[in-house]
Amino acid sequence: INIKSKSALATVSAIIDGTGSIGAAVGPAIAGYVEGFGWGLGFNEYKTLYKQRKAKQNNNVSMDQIQHNLDDIRRRVSEAVARRAEARGGGEKSVKLVAASKTQPPEKIVEAYRCGQRVFGENYIQELCAKSADPLIVAECPHIEWRLIGHIQTNKINQLLRVDRLTAVETIDSPKLAQSLEKALSVRNRTLEVMVQINSGDEDVKTGCHFTEAEALARLIRADCPHLKLTGLMTVGRFGHDWSAGPNPDFLAFVGNHRSICEGLAISESSLELSFGMTADFEEAIGLGSDEVRVGTALFGE
Repeated sequence: INIKSKSALATVSAIIDGTGSIGAAVGPAIAGYVEGFGWGLGFNEYKTLYKQRKAKQNNNVSMDQIQHNLDDIRRRVSEAVARRAEARGGGEKSVKLVAASKTQPPEKIVEAYRCGQRVFGENYIQELCAKSADPLIVAECPHIEWRLIGHIQTNKINQLLRVDRLTAVETIDSPKLAQSLEKALSVRNRTLEVMVQINSGDEDVKTGCHFTEAEALARLIRADCPHLKLTGLMTVGRFGHDWSAGPNPDFLAFVGNHRSICEGLAISESSLELSFGMTADFEEAIGLGSDEVRVGTALFGE
């Protein structure tokens, strides 16, 4: 079996989709070859991703529904931008929509692409690597743009940089990570857009640097990492906020920190974008100044 060829995904998938005894017997024998994909996936990791894919396929959203959902999201984004422009006296730019495609099967991604969506965000490097090499996506989505919107470990950087059409990493949260990514990119003589991720709610369960560390990290990237193009700041606000009680305090703090960082770096606020807002709160986030929203459930379903 030429496990390194483009038929690798189908080959391994067929094995995993067989009986448990076949998977158990063959799995250890091919585990090393799965590593040879260049994805850095062990057999169990691939098996987990594949099961997620199969589960999603069983509840697939039709092409018409994807189109309807995407049209609705775009309408809501446009209306939120218009309200913000009216409140601020005009001059508002468009907001980027990132389709958060974590755990979604390639078929849904292709459907969204066919409906005009081009930018997709993935949370897990293994899943991003698998999807970016998926034969269906490669064939049907030639102009797709991938953004990493989940946590990244320094030992996964080389694996990440093998992803074709990777355009940005939105989760830089430490000097070590920034410097490690810079080193890997310099060897390849390429640049990559990045954002500094801030833990705006100071929650232990979420990644991101503290507000007090963000300016120094942004300064380091701009001064010492020529292969990193700092384009903005990113955060995930506290879940379950009751907007009837007022704006999410995490978002308010994030916007305020953005202002102070730009002042400290002596740059215009418009030169450092803000990425915040997801399915439950992207309209409110736009109202507070978000330049990019990451929407998954509203587009793909659960």
